Amino acid sequence: MWCDSRPITRTFFLLLSGLALLAGVQEPRAAGPPTEPRPQMPSAQATTQNPSAKPRPRAHSDHNPKHGGIFFMSADYKHHLEGILLPSGTFRIYLYDVHTKALTAEETKKTSGTLQVGDAEDAPKIKLVPGPQAETLEAKLGNGLKLPVSVAVFLRLPGMAADARPELFNFKFTQFTDERLAGNCNPMANMPNMPC
Repeated sequence: MWCDSRPITRTFFLLLSGLALLAGVQEPRAAGPPTEPRPQMPSAQATTQNPSAKPRPRAHSDHNPKHGGIFFMSADYKHHLEGILLPSGTFRIYLYDVHTKALTAEETKKTSGTLQVGDAEDAPKIKLVPGPQAETLEAKLGNGLKLPVSVAVFLRLPGMAADARPELFNFKFTQFTDERLAGNCNPMANMPNMPC
């Protein structure tokens, strides 16, 4: 008597495949380009060995102004800055690292720049000088400042090549900065994957 053995054979191979998976045996792969290894997740033991360790925040995960100003990221993707305009006519820049932590006084000393008030290319350049906090640079623009006002900042950040041109940041103020408010990171809006 003839009997169709295909269902039995198929069941047998499925059972063997399941046992191989349980045993950790992988099916052979077809020849082709090598694939990227998957990143290894920390084991439960690794995460319980130091429960007080806090995960480090990702770079560029915080683009929120800290002083109610206008927030930028530099072209080197290593620095952030925030500009504010005070009623006294003082323009101040706060300098941050890749994690939006304030630069140290030593790093700030490696930063220099000038600014121009208004949109005229031949406007006089005003030098930025150290501000009251370790992470700040500032310039006095005078008491008679009329709003709205544009401020073009030419900045040399730590790590820039000696012969590199200063980076340009354009600030537009329609009112004086209230440091208690949230501020603005709209200049970042055109950068992909860089939310405020």
